[in-house]
Amino acid sequence: MTVKKGKNGGHFLVSTQNPPPLNKINDLQGAKSKLSKSSKWGFDEQIAERYALQFQARKSVLEQFCSLSIDEKKSKKPNRVCVCRRNLRPVFSENRDGKKIYSMAKPSIYEHKATKNTFYGGLEICGSLYACPVCAPKIAEIRAIEIRNAVTQWVKEGGICLFITLTFPHYASDSMKSSITALKDALTCFRKGKAYDAIVANLGYTGLIRAVELTWGEANGSHPHIHEIWFVRPVEGFIPELVGRNTEQFTSGLLTALFDIHLKPDLFKKWESAVVASGMRAPSYDRGMVIKVAETEEQLLIRIAEYLAKTGIEKPAWGVDDELTKLHSKRGMPDRFTPFDFLRQQFNVELTKGEKYRFRCLFAEYVLAFKGTAKIYWTNGLKAKFVIDELTDEQIAEEQIEAADMLYEIPPPVWVFVIGINDHRAQLLIKVKNEGIDVAKEWLKGLLDEYYEYIEDPELLSPDLQRILNYYLNS
Repeated sequence: MTVKKGKNGGHFLVSTQNPPPLNKINDLQGAKSKLSKSSKWGFDEQIAERYALQFQARKSVLEQFCSLSIDEKKSKKPNRVCVCRRNLRPVFSENRDGKKIYSMAKPSIYEHKATKNTFYGGLEICGSLYACPVCAPKIAEIRAIEIRNAVTQWVKEGGICLFITLTFPHYASDSMKSSITALKDALTCFRKGKAYDAIVANLGYTGLIRAVELTWGEANGSHPHIHEIWFVRPVEGFIPELVGRNTEQFTSGLLTALFDIHLKPDLFKKWESAVVASGMRAPSYDRGMVIKVAETEEQLLIRIAEYLAKTGIEKPAWGVDDELTKLHSKRGMPDRFTPFDFLRQQFNVELTKGEKYRFRCLFAEYVLAFKGTAKIYWTNGLKAKFVIDELTDEQIAEEQIEAADMLYEIPPPVWVFVIGINDHRAQLLIKVKNEGIDVAKEWLKGLLDEYYEYIEDPELLSPDLQRILNYYLNS
């Protein structure tokens, strides 16, 4: 690392090193490799990938934001993934006179009592299910449990869950934003009118859970699509074969066939007209709408697993806020990429810098396109019916689930070097987990020494930075 002189007379650090190695993460090196569902990743691999991908997410979003004009920057802010688990969390308190006091929390390292896994506290959290590889695991885990509990309860009460996928043709010329907008317009149109009201009335429709997903491919561009779970109890006579018979007498395949015969024709016509009205090309009957049913407990669990996999919230998807010990991360097909696959491409040694930059642009475009879109949506009153708390993604991300002990408060000046030119957050957590806090403290001291030695001329540094370095290196 060297110090270079800037245009305005200032100085800045330039890294001459490669990013810290991501040990044991061979899967990151393959552009189209796919982690086996039976594979188990340890704590080191989970932490390394999560923070490595979050670092790339931040880089992607900031690059896009910096490309805006000065006026645009004044009216917009980059996605909060840029500060997630990096910036210190503001703390508000009151003094004896009742006046509010504003201060900053200290970055801290905690250890879960049960798992002994380590995680950070005292830092800002973005709570983004669609943009943050670190927050997504915990949020996805809770959302998966909510969905599983609701569906299980509904089926036990004699109801039927329809698993419906909605999509339309897409082409390379369609931008992500235009595709997402068209999907929203089509969905709004789909649920309007007497024809739709009559269909859901015959179904005994109670509500739905919706997840929006996007994949991308070189040949056909962005592919947004919807997965929904409909909670229904068809009225007597709507499906003649069910009259007077318990649904447990039917296999999942037979029930799906019956709904294909009695429901899909009219429902697809409504979807087809809605898609065309939104300005998109008409979907095909086979792929534009897919309806599946699960009714037995075993089949239900299989179908739920398939659903969660498609929506990118497999259980567990990325681990749960440094708590879990398994990782089954979703990957796109060989010719398709999920949004987090865009970030994984930054570790593909076969790509050029230009190709990696293109994938970062795609991720930034995806974040902007999904702004304001709920990744998991429940119709009003449905959570209350199943006695599920209404928690926002941010509340889930910040919630402390398991008992934990604080091991160490990191001095804020030292934290600057942890998140510095090379992101050392994962390395520090792994060091504490595997070797203990005393070894980690020595490693931190060595990290400061390392940065100090990289500087060719310490006099170029500001007096404040010199003071900080000397204090923590010599104390």
